[in-house]
Amino acid sequence: MPNIIPFKGLRYNLGTKDITSVVSPPYDVISTEEKYDLESKSKYNAIHVELPGQNDEDYLRASELFLSWISEGKIIQDKNPCLYLSKHEFSINNEIISRYEIYASLELESLDSGTILPHEETRSGPKVDRLKLMEATDINFSPIMMLFRDSEKVVAQIINNIISLPETQSAEITENEKVYLWVINDRDIIEKICKGIGEFPLLIADGHHRYETALTYRDENNLSNNGKNFIMVNCIDIQDPGLSLLPYHRGLQSLTEEDIDTLESTLIEYFEEVPLPQSDVDNYDLKQLEQMVIDTNYPCMIYVNKLTNAIRFYKISSKINFEHIETNFDPKLFIRCEGWVLYEGVFKNCFYEELEKKVVYFHDLDEVVEENTVQVLFLVKPFPLDLFEEIVDLGLKLPPKSTYFHPKVPTGFVYNSLKENI
Repeated sequence: MPNIIPFKGLRYNLGTKDITSVVSPPYDVISTEEKYDLESKSKYNAIHVELPGQNDEDYLRASELFLSWISEGKIIQDKNPCLYLSKHEFSINNEIISRYEIYASLELESLDSGTILPHEETRSGPKVDRLKLMEATDINFSPIMMLFRDSEKVVAQIINNIISLPETQSAEITENEKVYLWVINDRDIIEKICKGIGEFPLLIADGHHRYETALTYRDENNLSNNGKNFIMVNCIDIQDPGLSLLPYHRGLQSLTEEDIDTLESTLIEYFEEVPLPQSDVDNYDLKQLEQMVIDTNYPCMIYVNKLTNAIRFYKISSKINFEHIETNFDPKLFIRCEGWVLYEGVFKNCFYEELEKKVVYFHDLDEVVEENTVQVLFLVKPFPLDLFEEIVDLGLKLPPKSTYFHPKVPTGFVYNSLKENI
């Protein structure tokens, strides 16, 4: 079973509970404009070390900068190993939702051990970047989001007791998102929480690239039984009412006319068109189309051709020929998710050699409007949580960016040193 332990977290020491000026979203959801805004908030903002650039000197600069924050006393390390509880408040459709998260340290295990369960394939680019940052800094700047099963509700009861006390720190991430942090240093409570989280295998919700990067770092350096054999995680009960999945839409770019012809002929092998009142995208708002997909009670998607303004509503075909799909799983699972069918059946057959070049992903539809390189867009449903659990338990993997657990865990509340001491 997973080995969950407390750790001596590195936290901001700004003389105030409010650390809004120094936290940031995780590196993989930050636009160039957002990066500049975060950098201007504070010279101590997490963005300076979480996303420093991709040249060797950038990673070195991030390391030197973080060490300077420590020497200035702006970052201090807790004297004893702790766990950290956060209450993550956010809004969906004008409803305030709370999600509870435990920061802890997890001993690294291979992804075929059955202890840590991944759910999606990864891409090479992000792993190279994260490895270079880890090698330069010896720091986990952002945690990996893990899901655990609190079958006896032991952890939930402890959380309820802790949140009745004043928080240690807090920050406003956006206008509709706020996080409160409590430091847990009571040994008995820590032991109960670690035992509760580690009772069953953990499911990786977000952070596959960083987890695989940590394994590579450990293995390349023949590291074991020290800080580099652990990684910072953020653990959420899979039955937490605040655990929310939102859509992760797909876009295609760098398409030729021949590519589009091939795409459209392949689509009808896996999907059936459902008539729409209007077939021109100008008659709809993208968010209206997204909501149409979400509200439909069967797997479906909307195809938007930005070159011709054509839109089509598709449901999964009942006549799929599985001979054209490399699968080792029950097709009954496959046809419960349109994004899965789209990737395995359509994208792989059309663009197998150029998937990373041609396929892009969006959870924010405003990005789609601004992104001029996207020629074709597929609006899909949020991945079903019950199907997610089923797939992970079976040891299967989904295509990249299949799930979008919202909101992502911010960076800057707690850092983790991979050294024994600093």
